[in-house]
Amino acid sequence: MLYVHHKTMVHGAESRMLRGGTGDKVLFLHGAGGMTGWLDYFDKLAHSYDVLAPEHPGFGKNERPEWIASVADLARYYTTFCASLGGIHLVGSSLGGWLASRLAMLMPEAIRSLTLIAPAGMRARAAGSGPGALPSRAERLRRYYFDQSFVERVFAQDPHDIQKIESGNLKTSELLGGPGFYDPTLELELGKLSCPTLVLWGEEDRVVSVELAKRWGDAIAGAEVHVFPRCGHLPHVEMADAAASLTEAFIERTTSMS
Repeated sequence: MLYVHHKTMVHGAESRMLRGGTGDKVLFLHGAGGMTGWLDYFDKLAHSYDVLAPEHPGFGKNERPEWIASVADLARYYTTFCASLGGIHLVGSSLGGWLASRLAMLMPEAIRSLTLIAPAGMRARAAGSGPGALPSRAERLRRYYFDQSFVERVFAQDPHDIQKIESGNLKTSELLGGPGFYDPTLELELGKLSCPTLVLWGEEDRVVSVELAKRWGDAIAGAEVHVFPRCGHLPHVEMADAAASLTEAFIERTTSMS
C-alpha cells in the first residue's frame, strides 16, 4: 500500500504525518516511543480506510510549543488538528491511548469509534519502572515485545540519529505524563465516553499490566475487550494481522449501527 509524507502545521507547531488509503478516516495516535514509520497494521487498515498517522509535537525532530506540557494540552492540540477531518475512527497506543480517550471526551461529536491499545494513564507506574530508568535501548525495547525477534527488526531499521531522537521522545513523554505517568481523574471520567470502544491488550505486557484491561473495559460503558496471548505491549506490531482484523471488524460494526 502506498503512503505519503505530509507536513502539518497547527498553532505554529510543525509536524510530520504518514497517510495512505481511501475511505472513512482512521486517526492513529502513537505512544511514548514515538512514530516508528508506516506499520503493517496501517497497511492492512489502509485497504479499506484513509489512515492518518501524525507524529506528536516534541517527538522525533518536531519542536514542542511551550503550551503543550501535558496529555490534556496535547488533546487540545488535536482538537484543532481534527477540526477539518469530519467524523473519524480514533486509535491510540499506550500514551496515545490515554491521549485518544481525552480527545474523545473533548470532541464526542467527531469520534465515530475508539480503539485503545494497552492505554496508559489509569494507574501510577512504580518508581524506577519508566522507560527512562532502563540503561540501554535494547533493554527498553525488550520490555515492549513478547517475541524478542521484533527487537532485532527494530534495530535493523534504526536511523543513524536514533539516540538523539529517543532521548527527545523520552523527555517529552515524561513531561506530558507527569511524575507518576498517570491521571488520577481519568478512570472516573472515562464514564463520560459514549462512543463505541474497543480495548486491545497483550497478555504478556510488561509496560502496562494486562490487569488494567478489565478496568478500562468496566470504566467505559459497553466497551469490548480483547486480550492477545503470547503478546507484549504492542499488539498492533506483534499481532498486526489479528489486531487490524479486529479493528476493521469493530469499525464496520459501529458504522453499520450509526
